[in-house]
Amino acid sequence: MNTRLYFHEVFAEHLTGPGHPERPDRMKAVAAALEAETFHLLDRVEAPEGSLEAIYRCHPEDYVRKVALTIPEEGLTRIESDTLVSPKSFAAAMHGVGAATAAVDDVISGAARNVFVASRPPATTPSGPPPWASACSTTPPSPPATLRPCTGWNASPSSTGTSITATVPRTSSGRTPR
Repeated sequence: MNTRLYFHEVFAEHLTGPGHPERPDRMKAVAAALEAETFHLLDRVEAPEGSLEAIYRCHPEDYVRKVALTIPEEGLTRIESDTLVSPKSFAAAMHGVGAATAAVDDVISGAARNVFVASRPPATTPSGPPPWASACSTTPPSPPATLRPCTGWNASPSSTGTSITATVPRTSSGRTPR
């Protein structure tokens, strides 16, 4: 079973302005590197659009609406001191959510042994009190996964990206127990 790769062209369309460290060139460099012969066996899947319900598990609805309403029709808008958004930023974020959710579902259901999500923008720290860092997918034997509070996976935001770790028990043959 090959590594699954989730990617979407819209990730490179989240613009942050000249000189910003979190810029489209980083995603373009990742995409170019993944075209090398070394990675020809990747199971490439277009990142699906995520659901607002998945975002609401980490952020209050009014916060999500506020962010969505700040997305400009053209140009850039500053939503925080170091955060700029552009017309495709919300779409990029939605596909990032969809890719992350699908990746966890894939590993837990056994559809993929491992998954790499090449996405941007990076995640922000979820709003509200802990246990936001413990949002996870339903543990086997009840796929498909749905995000619920538990400790099965952790999305670790940083200024450079989001690391999603899903730990799933496996049998000696490498299959996920049902």
